[in-house]
Amino acid sequence: MRLLKFSIIIFILSTSSLYVSASEIQYKIGGKNFSFPSSYIVDLSPWGWLKSIGGLDEEVNSVYLEFSSSEIKLRNLGIRRSIFVSVEYYADLAKKRYLDTSRWSSIWYAKNHDSDREVLFDDLSQFYFIFEKHGYRGLFDIFSVMPTGELPVNRDDFYVATCDSSSISEIKHSGCTRQLLIDDLMIEIGFPFHYLSHIQDIETFVISKLNAWEVK
Repeated sequence: MRLLKFSIIIFILSTSSLYVSASEIQYKIGGKNFSFPSSYIVDLSPWGWLKSIGGLDEEVNSVYLEFSSSEIKLRNLGIRRSIFVSVEYYADLAKKRYLDTSRWSSIWYAKNHDSDREVLFDDLSQFYFIFEKHGYRGLFDIFSVMPTGELPVNRDDFYVATCDSSSISEIKHSGCTRQLLIDDLMIEIGFPFHYLSHIQDIETFVISKLNAWEVK
């Protein structure tokens, strides 16, 4: 559900985004302080313009950022789309839920409502596409390994992203979300499906940007 909400947010941002105009804005998110160039910040609030007055400091739970694909030096992307990133504070309970891999138990073992799951290997990305039933192409997971044997206790050992197609019968106009937990911050990277084979480069780029903007 959370990933679906983030996909909806990405759609909203791609159609009507409000940008603050101060050169830099200071945010405290969780236990970290950041100084973000305002050109990267997407503000979902109708009062976002207030933050443009002098780059006001603010303690927030989350911030949304937009990166142009041209800034991420990737080749053979085809149609270029922006990368959207959510940076959100995660308390201990939320972190515990994030680390719990049991949510994938049904799809991993092909049981219960996922007994008719379909697994396809993608030659380009070298990942496995996991669909909840044969022929269904709506919301689906991306794994780095074939779901066989015991379900790993570490999500990074198998889980890559979740994607959402605009069609339930084919992978079409799909958007994907990659989640990373760094200390007490949840980093969600929203990217077009056809960027999937570049996800490691995108992840490295986003982390390097956040590290550069963190005020130590």
